[in-house]
Amino acid sequence: MATFSTYYDTSGNSGQDAIVTVGLISSIHQWALIERAWPALLKRHKIPYVHMREIERGEAGFAHLKAPGAKDKLYKDIFRVVHTKICGVLPSVMLMKDYDQANKDYELTEAIGRPTALCIAVSVRWSDQWPSKHRNGSDQNLHLHESGDGGLLEAIGLLRQCGVTLNHREKKDKSGQWFVPFQLNDFVSWMIRNRLIALAGGRSLPRPSLDPMIEKGTKGWLWHKATYPQLAITCRAAQIPRRS
Repeated sequence: MATFSTYYDTSGNSGQDAIVTVGLISSIHQWALIERAWPALLKRHKIPYVHMREIERGEAGFAHLKAPGAKDKLYKDIFRVVHTKICGVLPSVMLMKDYDQANKDYELTEAIGRPTALCIAVSVRWSDQWPSKHRNGSDQNLHLHESGDGGLLEAIGLLRQCGVTLNHREKKDKSGQWFVPFQLNDFVSWMIRNRLIALAGGRSLPRPSLDPMIEKGTKGWLWHKATYPQLAITCRAAQIPRRS
């Protein structure tokens, strides 16, 4: 029986339009293949690691990607890795307008914590059930890299109440190298959050070529979006008091 590892990362925080937590699920064997092949991808594009904020800003080590088409070639290569080596991509989306409305009506923050904590907990609970549905009850290890605005401890507490153990995994290893699953997570969560915001009319994508690429790259993925009606139902089911 195969053992699966799921790595989570969160893009965005409560001061932005949306928060996205992405769980990437694959077998330990497939993760080992990804890590083995990753240095060649970085070398091909002449970058030290994948970190979307630095890439899009053209910071040191990534300035050459400002050349026409360079970023798109890199992104297509990364999408290819996701499609061929990752068994499951499970994004959980929290639109802040929905959370704020629910928090206005119910004591949501007091009862559960920051929106990032809730977004992480939803993603983990969702993907925690994935192997039993698709891989005959295989074992699974759960790892979280970071939690956006610091909702890590709150998320861990929520999940413990559900009997789920979540391990905190640093973004860098002991040698200071960026952990490969974090690089993949950062890429996927950035892509999803930015397209969601663009679709909602919050702002446009950094360049037009990204939209069809993301649409094609994310086709078929299962999404969990926490809307106001869902949050309201959760509050009532959990007996979270209404605000007076």
